Amino acid sequence: LMGALVILEKHPNWGAVATVVSDNIEDTHMYAGDTYTLEDLWNSALIGSSNKAILTLSDAVGWPREAFIERMNEKARELGMADAVFADATGLSEDDQASASDVAILLNEALGNERIAKTLLIKEYNLYSKERKKKHHMWSTDWILLGWIPNKLPEFFGGKTGYTVAAGYNFTMRTGDDKGHLVDVVILGAQSHEARFTEAKDIAEWVFD
Repeated sequence: LMGALVILEKHPNWGAVATVVSDNIEDTHMYAGDTYTLEDLWNSALIGSSNKAILTLSDAVGWPREAFIERMNEKARELGMADAVFADATGLSEDDQASASDVAILLNEALGNERIAKTLLIKEYNLYSKERKKKHHMWSTDWILLGWIPNKLPEFFGGKTGYTVAAGYNFTMRTGDDKGHLVDVVILGAQSHEARFTEAKDIAEWVFD
């Protein structure tokens, strides 16, 4: 989410084409050397949580990586994220850190941006690699959005997953009831992929009850 906010500050040309980075990072959606529009990369990053997509985007907007990361940290300070430290654009570094309140501040800022908010509500997305002549389908990593976690939440405004070995399974979301109340939930360090969603759902339903 922070990477997305910084990318938007550079007013990208969404129709421009970029080549996927060759960095050796975990990714199930993209292959180094493939070319996609910045729009494709944006959707892959926020819908499918593609690490290579967000890194390729951060390179494509014209900032050196060190400057991009510094802007992420600077923006965190501007927003009042007191404990947040960013060491890379993907969130994969074990040096990245943030408190639950930091993540809530970040979620609020991100959902205040229409492009981010709309993208976080897209359930699936299709890519086509011209280089490999292959189609690729991705689901959102947000199981609350997909309805794969049964819930009684009347409104859902978007969420984002995260994971590292050190941090465990993480998730943040905004949801609402039928009386106009909003709740932002942050789950850090859940024990499993599914648990972060069930815990978030249980907390939100408990608050509304």
